[in-house]
Amino acid sequence: MKLYDGLRSLISNLGNPLKDKAAATTYSYTRLTDNQLIAAYATSWAARKLINTPAGDMLRKWRTWQGEDVTKIVAEEERLRVKSKLLEAKIKSRLFGGAGIFIGTDQDLTQPIDVERIKPRGIKYLTVLDRRELVAGEIEIDPLSEYYNRPKYYAVAGSKNQTQIHPSHFAILMGEPNMGVINDGWGLSVLQHCLDAVKNADGAAANIANMMFEANVDVIGIPDLTSNLANGGAEFEQQLLARFALFAQGKGVAGVGILDKEEEYTRNSINFATLPDLLEKFIVLAGAADGIPVSRFLGTSAAGLNATGEGDMEVYFDKVQTMQSDLEGEIYTLDTALLRSAGVDPAMNYVWNPLEQANAAEVATTNKTTTESLININNLGVYSGEEMRAIATRALGQFGVEEIVAETQAGLEI
Repeated sequence: MKLYDGLRSLISNLGNPLKDKAAATTYSYTRLTDNQLIAAYATSWAARKLINTPAGDMLRKWRTWQGEDVTKIVAEEERLRVKSKLLEAKIKSRLFGGAGIFIGTDQDLTQPIDVERIKPRGIKYLTVLDRRELVAGEIEIDPLSEYYNRPKYYAVAGSKNQTQIHPSHFAILMGEPNMGVINDGWGLSVLQHCLDAVKNADGAAANIANMMFEANVDVIGIPDLTSNLANGGAEFEQQLLARFALFAQGKGVAGVGILDKEEEYTRNSINFATLPDLLEKFIVLAGAADGIPVSRFLGTSAAGLNATGEGDMEVYFDKVQTMQSDLEGEIYTLDTALLRSAGVDPAMNYVWNPLEQANAAEVATTNKTTTESLININNLGVYSGEEMRAIATRALGQFGVEEIVAETQAGLEI
């Protein structure tokens, strides 16, 4: 039995580092430089898609504030361009491994920000700084600190005033978890684990494009070509080149090729039948490297019998919703300061708007269910008219009822 096992392993080369290709497979970490990240983002459509698509999807539908004075907080968001600043910061954090949004107030930057001291319009501006512009200071090693394993302070690179800014003055958006590979206060770029898949997709597309120039190759067999070249030398070579230049010209202009009877003419054509499927596989892998389905990555329908892509999109939307939940924690201080700056109730909260656009049939079904639920609640008789009015206003918020009610009340007060 031992002899049989040994021969089987010998024949199959299992475990033999000289023969078994998998035995030599190892992983090593080489951090991408900033120039590599910028070049990939600037020149590769696939790399740009990987960075921009999830960031855009998580903020595209934005959020809806709930409570009174919604118009004030919305106006403050528009004044400070919160949505566009968050999108810029999220894109930079995914590309470079981290970014921060500086909350511009008149408070001492070396001390923790006191959001309760922020008055209406107390936030002067918001500034986005990526990892290259925001230098992380000493890492906090005290596990009892809320900033454990995070920088104790930040400094703005290139600034004449190298103030050690307390991290509470920033909304820090981290990149991918570094898992202890490095500890400079930042995460990793998304491209760190996706760039090989992006290169493969770009390389496959480039190679197929180059093959288009060689889709048809003319081959002409000439009797005694080798001996004639040896005996005739340069003169025969020039005559040969002149002759076939005239042949190519005649074939291109008049569609007529003239050859000697003894010469053989064949045309070799490349078969492109399987190349589109092969290219698509590479592109699918590039999107899958960061969990983006092909229907979203390419903007095309899923291929295959009875394939709709709905299941893939549901998984993708779950990923985006998780990113939104993570973002809530990263911008908690910013949102708290924003409420104070808007002069509204600091206890106000918000919900993210649905990621997927419902069709007419789904909207009608939802509206019918909501209306029937409100009628059933009202028939219970446990709520007063004012309470039911508040419940209905909140439930019908998607139709802008809250804003209509607020405008109506404002008109009555006037």
